[in-house]
Amino acid sequence: MGKLKAFVHKNQNNIEFFLTITMVIIAFYGGVLSSNGNGKVAMPSESTASVGFTGSMYPFLEGGNTLEEISVDEKDELLCGNVYVYQNGEQRTVHRFVYESGDGKLIFKGDNNQYPDKPVNRSNIISRVVGVRFD
Repeated sequence: MGKLKAFVHKNQNNIEFFLTITMVIIAFYGGVLSSNGNGKVAMPSESTASVGFTGSMYPFLEGGNTLEEISVDEKDELLCGNVYVYQNGEQRTVHRFVYESGDGKLIFKGDNNQYPDKPVNRSNIISRVVGVRFD
């Protein structure tokens, strides 16, 4: 045990850096093959959508990218860091889920936006982005 402790102490900065990078990768790409709430592995469906470019999700998404999505229903757990499609008035918005507020509203934010979006009702969530094609 003494050798392990010495190794960890000697390499603490490298270990912290590695863990930080790993957490960032998981935050961006995590959940691609996670459970869809029903015990089955979520796989991309036939549902795809082309993304218009507003710059709000740059550099993760750019105009003309094709999204692969899986539908989301009320019982599915939403995971912070995952990207979802939600109905926003007449348009659909593709932004990252940040947190759930105390009153049950969902807060999303474009990666390139300074401020989060207006709170969203759970019933407005359409799908989760599980893949991006850079056509």
